[in-house]
Amino acid sequence: MPVLCLLLMDGTFGGDLVKTLLGSSEAVVSALSCSSRLLRYDLNTMMLPNMETLRDHGVPGPKLIKLATSYPRVLMKKRDRFTETVELLKGMGMKPTSTTFILAIAAMLALTPATWERKLANIRKSMEFFVNKLNWEPAFLAARPMLLSLSLEKRIIPRCSILSILLWKGLLSSKFGVHTLLLSKKDFLEKYVVKYGEQVPEVLEAYQGKLEFVGIEAGDQCKQKKRGRGSKKHYGNWQL
Repeated sequence: MPVLCLLLMDGTFGGDLVKTLLGSSEAVVSALSCSSRLLRYDLNTMMLPNMETLRDHGVPGPKLIKLATSYPRVLMKKRDRFTETVELLKGMGMKPTSTTFILAIAAMLALTPATWERKLANIRKSMEFFVNKLNWEPAFLAARPMLLSLSLEKRIIPRCSILSILLWKGLLSSKFGVHTLLLSKKDFLEKYVVKYGEQVPEVLEAYQGKLEFVGIEAGDQCKQKKRGRGSKKHYGNWQL
């Protein structure tokens, strides 16, 4: 620790500039202590640009300190990837002033580049479905990030199809919570598929992926389309 303090005092590793963003020498020392690898880099060209990106996007000083002291390695990522992650999370409706925003950045950038690209593609695909098909606001999803971690093809779409069918048939209330999409596979099967499968054959078709969920039309109307066929079935008046 004394060595780190000395390095900061003489400006080594861009200490003065980083200290300006973090607010104190103690915060910089804490960040360096959490990851000795930081001492191998020029903080002026590696860490500082990413911190400036966060500040430019509205991340307050205390949150910068939180990220730098708890997850300093995250700030050493390539700037283009770092900036893309920040912009993605803001686009999802996450507030830069929140702790969740900082934790989400750390979680995303802890992934390998290949895994990060795959996760990024999946998140964008899920966002497109929720926003365009269900008319949900990005801010609504940002408050429920678990939804974006669920499989779109294997879980979300089949469940939306099943629920819309049951609502159209009058077997469910017109209102139910997002928790329905978060139910375990076992609970969802028992509550909706097993219970109504014999009475409503379309439920089994939807569960098996034989019905395509197209989305919500004007007047809260949902429509299902048989995969590989031109005919459409309409199921309306439902909401999550």
